Amino acid sequence: MVAFSIVLSSLWPYLLEVDATVTTEFLGGVVAVYSVAQLIASPVFGTWSDYRPVKEPLLISISINILANIAYSYVGAVPSGGKWVMMMSRFFVGFGAGNVAVARAYVSGATSLQERTGAMAGISACQALGFIIGPALGLAFQPLENHPLTIPAIKFTLSLYTGPGFLSALLGLVNLVLLIFLFKEYRIYTKVNKISCKCRRRSSEEENEKGCYCPTSAVIS
Repeated sequence: MVAFSIVLSSLWPYLLEVDATVTTEFLGGVVAVYSVAQLIASPVFGTWSDYRPVKEPLLISISINILANIAYSYVGAVPSGGKWVMMMSRFFVGFGAGNVAVARAYVSGATSLQERTGAMAGISACQALGFIIGPALGLAFQPLENHPLTIPAIKFTLSLYTGPGFLSALLGLVNLVLLIFLFKEYRIYTKVNKISCKCRRRSSEEENEKGCYCPTSAVIS
């Protein structure tokens, strides 16, 4: 949620700087398009993670998020149509955020019943915390309002308006590195399903006495 809320405090003046004729209705569209994209992306990434390793949709979604945040910060360098570029960049930031559904589904499958409530509560708490601290992180670039850092050769400008996008991209890059080098997929329900299948194959009471143990979930299913 940091990627959503970090730009809220500076989005309107950034839009006015890009296009002085922009309206508040267009501002509402730029804000709303994030959630629309997330709504579209959630089932896409969710279905993908059902059939492929969960790392794949996470890698792609985070990469999309990084590139979209960089594009957002470079809107001021676009000769014309900057407001539309901004809207599209926010759309793809939201599209990348569709991986929240994948993360929740993975946590659900990688934890036992005893661990699941706490793990899901932890995810929700982190989302809420990200939403809260996002605007504060954006305001941290306030000192750059009148003294932006620029590198003309690559049209790079670090200012009150572009800083939030670059910071979001940096945080996404950290996530990407951690995902590649530290993340190991583990699904506890896969082991339960294997036990269940073995138990179903043992139909006779004599075979069960040899040591087949069916968990309650396997019997009920």
